[in-house]
Amino acid sequence: MIHPNPLNSLSRRDVLKLTAAGVAGASLSGWLNVLAARAAESGAKHKACILLWMDGGPSHKDTFDMKPGTKDAGDFSPIKTAAPALCPDVTYDDLEEIADGGAASTAFWSMASGRVDAETSERLRRSLREYCHRDTWAMVRLHQALDALAAPSH
Repeated sequence: MIHPNPLNSLSRRDVLKLTAAGVAGASLSGWLNVLAARAAESGAKHKACILLWMDGGPSHKDTFDMKPGTKDAGDFSPIKTAAPALCPDVTYDDLEEIADGGAASTAFWSMASGRVDAETSERLRRSLREYCHRDTWAMVRLHQALDALAAPSH
């Protein structure tokens, strides 16, 4: 005789509640502190791995690791390559200090870690705001352009 699975009757909200309760229970039990203490006592170097299981999702090349311009590049293009083709009015050419995501990440890290003086930090903050404003505007314009392309023609 086949028995029905009791988990099939749970809603998504119920599963989230049970998961949260399990995580809270594990963290309040003191078990994590014991594990941390034992790891510290051993003195051994441990490697960590974060696994994102995206069953049926896009490959890493198309999401986290596009590597534009290489032989292993994914199929998707960053905003800065799509925007000029679809929205010629959106450019990053006039941005002097921060004009790409790599420079933005570096600037933010420099500010957040306190590795720059107050004057440099303020200059970077202004440049980051300008870059983020432009990037957001580029996404809006790309959405409008793609919306227009997808609209049925009469």
